[in-house]
Amino acid sequence: MQQLLHLTGGRLTALTLAHNQTSALQVVVNALVDGCPNLELLDLSNIMLRNGGIVSVPLERLQAGCRRLRVLRWTNTQISLAPASLEEQVAAGGFPLLEELSFKQSELTAPPAAATRHT
Repeated sequence: MQQLLHLTGGRLTALTLAHNQTSALQVVVNALVDGCPNLELLDLSNIMLRNGGIVSVPLERLQAGCRRLRVLRWTNTQISLAPASLEEQVAAGGFPLLEELSFKQSELTAPPAAATRHT
């Protein structure tokens, strides 16, 4: 998957991996933030992690790397937000084109207290 995203990331506009099992979701997330500037739809809903872990999402890097994102679905997938300073959160600028956001019943874990996110 990492190689596929590396080869097609610049042209990729939609990625749906929903309803799958994987042990490499963290690798996918890391590849997305670094090379999918045209991504408009990302659906990582209902993914069962084989190792039972939690995926750490560098939200600010995702916002910077996927500026065209219109649909983000992460329903029923265990994630945590990677630590980010207030400056990083402000500089990320959000998802300016976002139309749909779904985290319904995802187990969202807060980052460590030392890097508390500000809203």
